[in-house]
Amino acid sequence: MPTVVHQPPAATPAKRHPLALTVTLPATTASAGIARSAVTAALHRHGLDRFAPVACLAVTELSACAARTAPGTAIHIELAQYEKGLRLLAHSAQPATPRSRRGLWLLSAAIDDWGGTWGVLDTHTRIHTHTPPSRTLAWIDLPH
Repeated sequence: MPTVVHQPPAATPAKRHPLALTVTLPATTASAGIARSAVTAALHRHGLDRFAPVACLAVTELSACAARTAPGTAIHIELAQYEKGLRLLAHSAQPATPRSRRGLWLLSAAIDDWGGTWGVLDTHTRIHTHTPPSRTLAWIDLPH
C-alpha cells in the first residue's frame, strides 16, 4: 500500500549540491513538458539524474491534474535537494481532493517503490506576490 503522509516532515538543507529550482507555469497541458524539461536539466546539472524518472513523472501528473481541475490558473513547482534526498513541491489552485485519484495512482506507486513519501494539503496561501493564492500543496520526498 502506498505511503501517504498528511504533513511533510521537516527537511534539512543539503551541504553539497545546493539544488534549488522554482518555476511557475500556467495550468495547461503544455506546461507538463516545460516542467519536465526544467526538472531534468536541473537534476542533470547537479549530478542527480537518478531522480529524473520519478521526479518527471511527478511534475507531469501534478501539472496534468492542475490543468484538468483548475484551467486558467497557475502551478508553482519547487525542487530542492536535502541531506536525506530530494523534495518536490507543487502549489496549485486545484481542489486538494482531486475528483479522480486514478491519475495519481501511478505516481503513488512510483513514490512508494522509491521508498519516498508524499501528501496533499489544503493551503489557501499566497506563495509570491505575483502568484494567485494556492488551494493545494502537493509534496513529495524521495530519499537518496
